[in-house]
Amino acid sequence: MDWDKVIQPSSSYLVLGDTDTGKSALAYWLLDKYSKQYGLLPVVAGLPLEKAKLLPANFVTKQEIEECKGIENAIILFDEAGLQLPLDNRKISERVVNLLSLPYHRNQIFLLVYHYPRLVLARYLPFFQGFLLKRPPYLITFASKRHSDELTVMMKEAEAQFSQFAPDKMNSWTYVVAPKLRWRGMLENPLPSFWSVELRKVWAGVDFDNRSAPQPISDQAWLELKFSEVRAAAGRDGVQTGENLVCNCGTKCQELYCEACKPCFVKWALSAKPKI
Repeated sequence: MDWDKVIQPSSSYLVLGDTDTGKSALAYWLLDKYSKQYGLLPVVAGLPLEKAKLLPANFVTKQEIEECKGIENAIILFDEAGLQLPLDNRKISERVVNLLSLPYHRNQIFLLVYHYPRLVLARYLPFFQGFLLKRPPYLITFASKRHSDELTVMMKEAEAQFSQFAPDKMNSWTYVVAPKLRWRGMLENPLPSFWSVELRKVWAGVDFDNRSAPQPISDQAWLELKFSEVRAAAGRDGVQTGENLVCNCGTKCQELYCEACKPCFVKWALSAKPKI
């Protein structure tokens, strides 16, 4: 297996790992390599303007994630994505789903870099075509949540692999899980040619207090999201009424979401909608 088979256009990739394990270096190397290989525009989202001088001249920087949505034929890096796009925030579910749906339609590659897997809700995992793990945090149990058990398994597998390397070699390797390829294993990655200490610590002193506030999700989008969650949990289109989702419509219908039970589903779903 090699990187060319793993990194493909119209896809999103999740980069995870402990501090100082080479997450950003890996992401910038992929950004540089595959922008050239696939003829894509290299874009870095959220990088402060004064830091842009650390990047190659052909790299484009965007201050807001929203600015990246309309860029077609691009590979886009969201470094320290937990500060820009917290995937554990249920209030911005619609925004996240909309964003992660773009690469397929606009010939984009997304690289999202996170420190703690607990910042990634399990509901978003199907949007990623690959998981790129550097050495995980030492206290793995603190780095994840029960709803991210899949990532916990990946981290344990990654730790088993990294424990075989000498400390000075670890940052040069990545544990890759590629579901579509039915493959997982270690791949070596070099540093990007333009890598520097300043770029490694590019977020030092950056103020994120004034970043854009999350936008409220619409009732219709929330209903679609909740229905998709329940349907996925049931594993079929005919969703059976769950223990905590009792139908109160007065009919004997056993499905949660049908014409007879739709009012009850809507009432239940909207009662669970977060308020911003």
